[in-house]
Amino acid sequence: MELGFPRLMVRLASSDDFGMQEAALGVTVILRNAKINMFKGSMRLTVDKWGCVEVTEPAIFSIKVDNNLSLV
Repeated sequence: MELGFPRLMVRLASSDDFGMQEAALGVTVILRNAKINMFKGSMRLTVDKWGCVEVTEPAIFSIKVDNNLSLV
């Protein structure tokens, strides 16, 4: 699963562990205790065992899909 931010996109390393399998396109989430790990030269966003992913109120911003840092 890829997450979009106003200035970039990044891949979530393990979406099944944190209840993200039901997340749909356009859902706004809050990530707690998340960090970036490098994997084979690309970035992966991971949430540690104390972290959580929460669905929240929709945010209004445009995602810069041409700046996907997981593909670097």
